[in-house]
Amino acid sequence: MPYEFDYSEFKRKKLEDKDEAYDYYCKCDYEGILELYTDEELREHSNFLKVLGNPLRLQILKILSHVDMCVCAISEILGQQQTLVSHHLSKLKSARIVEERQNGKYRIYSIKDKRVKQILAVLADGS
Repeated sequence: MPYEFDYSEFKRKKLEDKDEAYDYYCKCDYEGILELYTDEELREHSNFLKVLGNPLRLQILKILSHVDMCVCAISEILGQQQTLVSHHLSKLKSARIVEERQNGKYRIYSIKDKRVKQILAVLADGS
């Protein structure tokens, strides 16, 4: 159970400021915390999640998590215009989340970043 700060004791001791009070009363154990993210890691993770934060892109990734597919088939499944789906696939490709390969006159898209399938599984679980 997390420690709750008791301000009544803070007032009774008449400590000068909250920092002093926290130093005096805080019983949080933070010694075992792993290193925090670097600024570059924070930017990368934030951009990754930002790209995933679009409902249509999530639907595209859900489809691609089952089978590699061309843009025309994805558009058909989603009932969206091919240009719109292509735009979102381009965003996903720029973020290195999906990749494409040429198969005759078709570009076949697949998931490149293994984190995507893990995230989709967590979303499906509701966890």
